[in-house]
This record gives sequence, structure tokens and C-alpha cells, in this order.
Amino acid sequence: GAIQERLRPSTLDDEEDAKNSFPECTTMDPEEYAARFFHTIGAFSFHWYSYKDKDFDEWIQGLADIIFNKRDEIDGYRRKFFTEEEIAILDKEAMEGW
Repeated sequence: GAIQERLRPSTLDDEEDAKNSFPECTTMDPEEYAARFFHTIGAFSFHWYSYKDKDFDEWIQGLADIIFNKRDEIDGYRRKFFTEEEIAILDKEAMEGW
């Protein structure tokens, strides 16, 4: 699509670095990742690249969509994936600066 055409192709090093930064991409969907780790994301630019691994590329673009366009849905994702006790732990981590 139009967004994909504006992305920079990743190098092998870029792709390896990105995958190392998000090992959960094979075990969590972007919604669950955002629910668990949103409070730890200070900056995010991984979506500026187009990755050769199309599953990973789709995962990164999905996470970016949540971070930049759907922040108001993260609390709903937390309720979907975690118990109240787990959410309390996440809230504590966020307050303490993880």
C-alpha cells in the first residue's frame, strides 16, 4: 500500500536488530505485546522500515498502529489478556518506571 511504498527497505542488520528487540513477535500478537509492554516503550521507529520477513513486517506495522493510532484501546487489550492482579503489577511497573 501507500505506507509500504514510503518505508525504507531494511538491511539484514536492521532486521536482525529489530527481531532481537521483539522476540515476543513469535509468541504474542501486537495487541498482547502492547498490553504487556506499552509502558516500557519510550520511542518507536521500527515501523519506518520494510522487513523482508513479511510476518515480522506485518507484526511491527500492527504494533506501530496501536502505538500511534489506538492508544486508547490498550486498556481494553490489558483486560482481554490479563487478570486484575496482573494488571495491578503492570500498573505498578509503569508507576515505578519499570
